[in-house]
Amino acid sequence: MESEASFFALFFPLLLPWLLLVVLGALLTALIIRRRRQFARILAQEERFSHEARHFRDDEFRLLAELTSDWFWKTDTEHNFVLLSDGFRKRMRTQPKRVVGLPPWRLDWKPLGEDWTNYRVAVKQRLPVRITVHLLKYYKGVLKINCYIELNGRPHYVDGVFVGYLGTGRDVTLAAMAENERRRSHELYESVVNSVREVVFRCDPDWHLTLLNRAWYDLTGHQVDKTLGHSLIEYLHPEDQVRLEDAKLVDPADELHATLRLVKRSGETRWIEITARMLP
Repeated sequence: MESEASFFALFFPLLLPWLLLVVLGALLTALIIRRRRQFARILAQEERFSHEARHFRDDEFRLLAELTSDWFWKTDTEHNFVLLSDGFRKRMRTQPKRVVGLPPWRLDWKPLGEDWTNYRVAVKQRLPVRITVHLLKYYKGVLKINCYIELNGRPHYVDGVFVGYLGTGRDVTLAAMAENERRRSHELYESVVNSVREVVFRCDPDWHLTLLNRAWYDLTGHQVDKTLGHSLIEYLHPEDQVRLEDAKLVDPADELHATLRLVKRSGETRWIEITARMLP
């Protein structure tokens, strides 16, 4: 027994490193197998996701694009249309073949409030583009209808190479017509206000001017654009300034009538009569 114990005591220190190596090797092998299985699962997931993404692009991309717009379009490197989705035909009652092969600025499309210059510069620099244009669309081939469309586009690259633009289009006729009507109403309002010989003004509760017609310049010699934002009190004779400062309108039914001295740009003083009412 003593010889066996002495043999074990003699050789165990020599065998211990090898035993540790065996255990460590087994652990590393198990870890490698586990990692390979995890990696295989990840590859399988990525392959499934890639397949789903390809399926999504092929079968649903056009539907999603037209759900977020009325149609989508594609151009070549010269910005000639090469593709317009079927939504263009349905919305504009125009066959895409009449548009394909041409850039938008060579069509009978007129930019709203501008020309094609800024758009073409952006295209040349390969920047995102956005523009609203006016055109006439045909109903049953005879009746011409005013129409406004909005184009949005982004440069498209494949493997780092520029291949053209991808974009969407929307029929914005109702919004554009409403904006045109608002602008015409504003222009008519300004025309009427500026045709009046009396000064028409609007101000905040502290008498800071927010609107003036041209009669203000005729009366005072002060430029309208340089007067806006200033208080009406600044243009009164010092003895009359406190009177207007104390005149506070607090109710829509309140009305101010006052005869005050106005100081013109030339320094001349002129008596004026002010009538003011609080806006509801």
